[in-house]
Amino acid sequence: MCCTTNKKIIEKKSEYMVAKLDSINNYYLIYATKNDSVFKIISKKEHTAKCRPIKKGSNYPFKLKSMRDNAPTIGGIKISPMNHLDIQCFQFEENTIICKEDGIYDLYFAENINGLCFKK
Repeated sequence: MCCTTNKKIIEKKSEYMVAKLDSINNYYLIYATKNDSVFKIISKKEHTAKCRPIKKGSNYPFKLKSMRDNAPTIGGIKISPMNHLDIQCFQFEENTIICKEDGIYDLYFAENINGLCFKK
């Protein structure tokens, strides 16, 4: 019995709690918390037939990738601006600019999110 309880506690620690859902133009913004940190996750609006909808207040094991870690590569060499910490906003498509916020130091994508659907 003790081992089952410990496993559930470990699983919860590896999950993100969705604190807020928002959108801008063709993108969803998912604000998730974990270990006293806030993560701003960007997901392109898409329709998925079979969907486990992401809900505010629920926990998910998101597989996040940061914008910083996804710098473009040229000839196999990662190109990263020298002042990447100073960059506050990023342009997505022509009319969409998404910015970091106070207490949010990077923007993220998740491998296991389609629109507002969680994929296992």
